[in-house]
Amino acid sequence: NNSTVNPVVGIGTSSQESVAECKGFVFFFNSGGIFVTSGGYPREISRPVYDWIANMSPSFYDDVAAFCDDDHYFCSIGDVTKGGRTYSNVWLVYTVSSQNWTIFTFADSFRAMTRYIVPSTGAVSYVGGDVDGAVQTFFSGTTDNGTSIQYEYETKELEFESRATTKQMSELAVYITNGTGTQILIAEDNKKYHTMGDTEDIITILKGLNIRGHFFKIKLAGSNSSTPVVLDGLEILKVDSLGLLTKN
Repeated sequence: NNSTVNPVVGIGTSSQESVAECKGFVFFFNSGGIFVTSGGYPREISRPVYDWIANMSPSFYDDVAAFCDDDHYFCSIGDVTKGGRTYSNVWLVYTVSSQNWTIFTFADSFRAMTRYIVPSTGAVSYVGGDVDGAVQTFFSGTTDNGTSIQYEYETKELEFESRATTKQMSELAVYITNGTGTQILIAEDNKKYHTMGDTEDIITILKGLNIRGHFFKIKLAGSNSSTPVVLDGLEILKVDSLGLLTKN
């Protein structure tokens, strides 16, 4: 007699090192995205960051590595080229409690990562083995294995009112701690970013910007190798509506 076996679950992983557990959930990676299961059929959770997965190198599918702490799934996907820019050693980081994603980049590439309990103290740390065979401890200092930590923050599109109306942004305040020298950039209507200046203290106010557009995006970028930078907030101090302007 012939029999047909129907697969119960047709979703697997391309890398066993991508499998990690947090809060009763098991996470794993494959070329279709990042999936999670608590015993039932796996569901994809990576739609918000799928453009990063789509633009990674397929040759890295079997090298993806991951680990979990008490509230995050950290997944290393290698180099990613998107928007005309290459990002080295990208991590996709999922926060379980808030279901949010964050993008990290690192100076080194890791092939295995795990939680480590220090025998003498019982303290928990997180370590990884890099491609040079060295073991590094994550989140334990103020540099990335001796290099400054690069950081970027980018807002969503800011419309203020109807997307159809033209607005003029004139004044902007940036509140940041330990971030003196951070670049402030603004883009209008999906155009290229323009550098507006640098932060000078915990409060930096830019006046006379006079940037026109239907919507804006703001980016802060810099590097740091000492006390971590904390972004306390942004505030648009002056933006005026110019109404429905059309080209002649």
